[in-house]
Amino acid sequence: MQDIVQFINDHRNQCGIVYCLSRKDCEQVCDELRKASVNAEWYHAELPADERARRQTRWSNDEVRVLVATVAFGMGINKPDVRYVLHYSFPKSMESYYQEAGRAGRDGRPSTCIVYYAFKDKSRAEWLITKENDDGQRKDPQMVQANMKKLYEMVSYCENDVDCRRTLTLQYFGETFSRADCDGSCDNCKNSGADTAVEDISEHAKAFVDIVRSLVTNCVAAKQPLVCGIFQGSKSKGMTEFANVPGYGAGVPRKFTLSEVTRIVHHLLSEQILCEKTETINSGLYPVHTTTLQLGPYATEVASDRKRVRLCFKSRKGSAAPARSRSAAVEETPQKDVAAKKKTPRTSKNAKLDVVRAASAPVSVIDDGGGSSGSRSSKTPAVEIPPEVQNDLHFALRQARKQVMWCDAGGNVLVLVINPMYCDQIATEQNEKVWQVCSEDVLDEIVRLLPQTTAQMAKIPSMGVSLAFIVSSPCVHAIEMRSLSI
Repeated sequence: MQDIVQFINDHRNQCGIVYCLSRKDCEQVCDELRKASVNAEWYHAELPADERARRQTRWSNDEVRVLVATVAFGMGINKPDVRYVLHYSFPKSMESYYQEAGRAGRDGRPSTCIVYYAFKDKSRAEWLITKENDDGQRKDPQMVQANMKKLYEMVSYCENDVDCRRTLTLQYFGETFSRADCDGSCDNCKNSGADTAVEDISEHAKAFVDIVRSLVTNCVAAKQPLVCGIFQGSKSKGMTEFANVPGYGAGVPRKFTLSEVTRIVHHLLSEQILCEKTETINSGLYPVHTTTLQLGPYATEVASDRKRVRLCFKSRKGSAAPARSRSAAVEETPQKDVAAKKKTPRTSKNAKLDVVRAASAPVSVIDDGGGSSGSRSSKTPAVEIPPEVQNDLHFALRQARKQVMWCDAGGNVLVLVINPMYCDQIATEQNEKVWQVCSEDVLDEIVRLLPQTTAQMAKIPSMGVSLAFIVSSPCVHAIEMRSLSI
């Protein structure tokens, strides 16, 4: 939560969305943000329709900076200047993630999308997928199975710390994307200091199947730390008694690190070669939940060599790894005609995609969009302005341009609006020609050049003398007020 607060404060006066898995999470996260003096509101399906509309309007008009919402928020949203989308809980499918991340950066400017992810969150998502409906009826087994498959695909995406995020996302929808074009706009490409390659880990997968089968057969709780320790041939106290378990020390020749072994287990879970079983023990006041590994539906296929398992790793000097192929061929691509039927909106090509991991805190999947190198905002400022003052000035200009709504030009009534999402609505209602005044790029130029007069304002590209005259008064006033802070 501290990371989210810090991120939002670093992007103050910018508009964003924080997605949560449940209504309760929404309200709790919003309360925490408000305690940190963040201008936030929560939004979910239990709100009355008129209240949902009011909160959405306030957010669209920049009266609220951050909307903390469930998946109930998003349909029909076309706010172009959303600068970030944060997932407090990781989405239950790639389709949901693609749609929600795509709501950032629709104006073509740099934007950031972050998914905070921890593997333990998978159990909660599984429970939400499999639990009975509100009316007590069991869900359709086929639908549950389909949703679980989508969940495991999302887990696999989050667990992957090697392949390009953008490539993974577009491959899922049957499209292609070259890692070379990512230009470091995702965390895996940004942090790729070593070559990556695909390994066939089928023999290692067999070892894990043997270990889990042996433990379950002998009525030993196959907890993940124990299974990983056996695989690595641990010599620590209490582990030597498992030296006769099939698969003991199978990972020693490859010299897997603990994080790599953990990633293999998570991959086997996402491929349903292994599965998890959670039991609740009611002891005293508080129930105790314990999770153990079990054999999954595809364990037999792996054991009998009917299914091969591959996983991408970063190359390490001196590793006793077998010959490996390059990682480009790792994913199976869905058919394009199937992807077309999904009609899933494209994420902004200016949206970065990253995964940030922590030991005990949620692992963040950051989808961070990098803007084009030729954008106006990349120009050197005419005056050196601290970033926080730039943010304040940009926000003040956005508020100032709201004062310009109507003007008479050449005998025609022009409607000058700030947010393009209102253009069609006003044009239809008023039967008038609609213009957008002061795009985000124009505001960037104003912040860079700090014009003090109408003549200076008119020199800004796309501004023009007439428009400069209209907007100069509120904008110059905003500049004068903020310049005191420089």
